[in-house]
Amino acid sequence: VKDHAGVTLVHPPDPEAMRIFELCGTAVGVEDSGAMDTLPVITCTMGAYYGLLQTLHHWLVDKGVDYGAASIYVGALMQSIALDGKNAGAQGFEALITEQTPGGYNEMGLRELREAGVWDEVRATLDSIHARWTGRAQGSELRPETTRRGGINAATEQATSDKVALAPALPADSLLTDSGFDLLLSDPAAFELAIAELKSRSQLAVAAEAK
Repeated sequence: VKDHAGVTLVHPPDPEAMRIFELCGTAVGVEDSGAMDTLPVITCTMGAYYGLLQTLHHWLVDKGVDYGAASIYVGALMQSIALDGKNAGAQGFEALITEQTPGGYNEMGLRELREAGVWDEVRATLDSIHARWTGRAQGSELRPETTRRGGINAATEQATSDKVALAPALPADSLLTDSGFDLLLSDPAAFELAIAELKSRSQLAVAAEAK
């Protein structure tokens, strides 16, 4: 607000109230009282946005970029990108999505995150926050089911499971030979089977020793 860059919901959208709040930034007139229980949920993405900034910043630093330079760059870049969103006004954001060059780097990033289920997770979190905001939940107990559980993509998990089912039944002893180890390294599914077998043997040995 002190930078005249805030946003205020005005219900009902009284013209004089709208004029006053426009002096503080952007005033959004809301006719529907029910929307006043939904629109504020988006403000709860502030922490997630800062989390994105931190992830970008730390990635650059991990790649050897100076800490301060990386911080300044990320902050300024994301501000310039956010300006496109503000300038979209009432038109929505489809045009910003479709203008990404097919096969380009931006389209690649968008596609990979979509395929990883990131946007589905965002929607599920918004539903969860909305349930708490409206008093239907105390915490995250009403968060919708998604294809990702505990940070694991269910589609990827199923694909891995299918590969393991089709993998040759190589014994865990293969890990103890150079040739067997090389073979297992070339076949991740078989490697997982061998590791699982070793874990099972270890657990059985511990159980036997306990007896």
